[in-house]
Amino acid sequence: MLAAATALAEPRRDYLSYCAPCHGARGDGRGPAGRLLAPLPRDFTRGAFKFRSTPSGSLPKDEDILRVIDEGLRGTAMVGWRTRLPAPRRRALVEVVKGFSPRFARERAPAPIAIPRPSPIDARAASRGHAVYRRMQCAECHGDGARGDGPSVPTLVDDLADPIVPSDLTRRDDIRRRSQYGMMLVMLSGMDGTPMPSYADSISPSESWDLVRWLVGLQRSPGWLQRFLDPPLVWRGGP
Repeated sequence: MLAAATALAEPRRDYLSYCAPCHGARGDGRGPAGRLLAPLPRDFTRGAFKFRSTPSGSLPKDEDILRVIDEGLRGTAMVGWRTRLPAPRRRALVEVVKGFSPRFARERAPAPIAIPRPSPIDARAASRGHAVYRRMQCAECHGDGARGDGPSVPTLVDDLADPIVPSDLTRRDDIRRRSQYGMMLVMLSGMDGTPMPSYADSISPSESWDLVRWLVGLQRSPGWLQRFLDPPLVWRGGP
């Protein structure tokens, strides 16, 4: 029993030491530093997760939560812990995070979304992708140039009614824009808790790939530091 209690206590200590200052001791996003941050820390008690490999509205897989813990979220206060904590302790933090929401006790995360294989590339793929971008009214939030400056920006809020800013899709320093697979996953899964919906039932696989290729063409050449930090933008296959 002592060993079991110790096994439970260490992940909790890690959470209180490294996560609670932002996410709060109860996982409600109300840590002492949280109110100073933009974007605000995630409220784990709601059971809504932006970064998932699963369909919109569903729970994430353990691997999805671990990936955010490992890699962090650039442009936010969420740092990556891959080089800061040993792997067993990072995996144990996944269970702590899940413990804050009752959803994990009554639901199971479904299978990851099946990402369609890339459609053949031709000279008109990017122009077709731009047409999809316009037709789906992506510019309302992300702007004509996909820089996150659309006309609806002043009105956008998250599921807690806090202001939220759309991503600048011309940058690839986001956890999901570092690969074409990741960009597809955002389109198909959406980002729960934000105005970004799933387009899984709205556009075809070939249209999705055309849109990805148009967005890739917009991405700005990174500076030397970003080139050093970012992995290459390549197809990585399915989850």
